[in-house]
This record gives sequence, C-alpha cells and structure tokens, in this order.
Amino acid sequence: RSAAFDAAPRARPSGSPLFATRSVQTKVVRISQTPNPKADLAMAMSAPLVDRTTGHCRSLMVLQGMDYVGSALFAFTGCLKAAVVAEMDVLGCCLVGFTTAAGGGTIRDLLLGQTPVFWMKSPQYIVLAVATSLATFFLYPYFRTNKGLNFDENEQEIMNWADAVSLGAFACGGALNAMRRCVHPVVVVVCGLMTASFGGVIRDLLCQQRPWIFHRDSGLYASTALGGATTFVVTTQYAPWPVGMLACISVVVGLRYSSWKYGAALPLFDAGLGSKDKASEEGGKK
Repeated sequence: RSAAFDAAPRARPSGSPLFATRSVQTKVVRISQTPNPKADLAMAMSAPLVDRTTGHCRSLMVLQGMDYVGSALFAFTGCLKAAVVAEMDVLGCCLVGFTTAAGGGTIRDLLLGQTPVFWMKSPQYIVLAVATSLATFFLYPYFRTNKGLNFDENEQEIMNWADAVSLGAFACGGALNAMRRCVHPVVVVVCGLMTASFGGVIRDLLCQQRPWIFHRDSGLYASTALGGATTFVVTTQYAPWPVGMLACISVVVGLRYSSWKYGAALPLFDAGLGSKDKASEEGGKK
C-alpha cells in the first residue's frame, strides 16, 4: 500500500480555521515502490509535522498554548530567583528569566543541528519571557511586600500544578521536535529531558547556586521529564502522537504530584562504611 501526499502547498479552503495561518507542505512517499521502506518512512517523519486532521491540529494548538504558559512560568521563576537570591539588577533578571524559559530548547536545537534555534525563528518567545520578567521585577514587590520566595499553601499548590503541566509540555515538545529529526529513540528521550529541565540548570549556575534539579530537595523533577519523554516515545510506536502527548503530560504530572504530596524522591548514594570510618576518625582525633 502506498502512502502518497501532495508535494505542492495546498490551497487554503475558504472558511477553514485549520489552514488559517500557513499552507500544508508534505512529501511524496511510496513505500511499496522502493527497495528501502525504512528510508522512506524516515523521509515521511522528517516532513513538517503539520497534521492533516482537525483533531491533530487542535492537539498542536493545545501543546503550543501550554508551551507559552510554561515559558512564562519558567521566566517568572528565573527572574524571581535572580532578583531575590542573586540580587541582580533588572537586566540580569530579564536575561536569567529568558534563559530559564528558553535555555533547554536552545541546547536541544544546537545539539540537533537545528539552527537558527527556535526563538530566533519565533521571536514571540523573547517578547513573552522578557515581558514576564519585567512584570515580575516591578510588580511582584508591590503585590507581595516582604514575602520574597515564600508562598502560602494555596499559592504553592497552584504553582506546583502549573509547573507540572508546563514541565510535561516541555518534555513532550522536546521529544516531538527530536522525533522530527529522525534521531534514535534514546536521543528523543534525552532531548525531552533537556528541553524540560536544562533551563533551570543554567538559571542556577548563573545565580551561583547548585543545580536544584539534581538534588534530593527537588523531589522528582528531572526524572519526571525523563519518564514523560520515555512514555511519549513508547506510546507513539502504537498510537497517534496526540495520545503520546496526553500520556507524556499525565506521567509527568502524576510523578510530580507524588513528589510534592507524598515526598517521593530518588534514592541518595549510601556512603555506608565510609561514613562510619570518617566519624570514627574524627572521634579518634578528638
């Protein structure tokens, strides 16, 4: 059976919101007429991932919306940490906020050889991150006098849920972007992990702090992005990618919930005898 798609841009149907922004360009693939069907399948996956059904396009819109929300949330946390912890000025806070929001995706694009990176082709990410950082810098002290980074129970709950959904969207978006480049599934998982969490690593390094996501006090964080991206890769082998997107975000949110609600975390290295020997040596010196 051949899977043939029109190679020329399709005309925009009148009154159809599906093609309101750009035309659909796809590639001609005839798997049955080639001696290398795997190569043709790779070519099909490397085509622009603009889906041809209303449901899939709605899934893309939902993922894009969550990506914007996540970018704003990460810019907020990055700016806040730069202002309160590192005591940076307004320019430093804006740069750290933008780096927190876009750092992971930038590293992913550079490693995949996908240049210019995403925010150079879509400058709305720059505007969103900088606007969020400026609003945080000037309005946060006005509305939360002398509270710093301390949130009450309800505020922390909202932040946790928003952060979990955003983390899942970033992991899914990173994995989906890598999958379009036809890389190995393991690389797809790593790209999902980097997209979701490496912006926070850069933020902490710029603020001269230890990377929070690599320590037990963060609970399950980077590991949730890893689990979500893995779920996305496995699910998309048997189901359409919107199902994989839902599964990825559900896994990330579920793991994050178990972390902040029940204190779930990855195990630490048990020094065991080494710690006892060190304690005994100190006791002997005393």
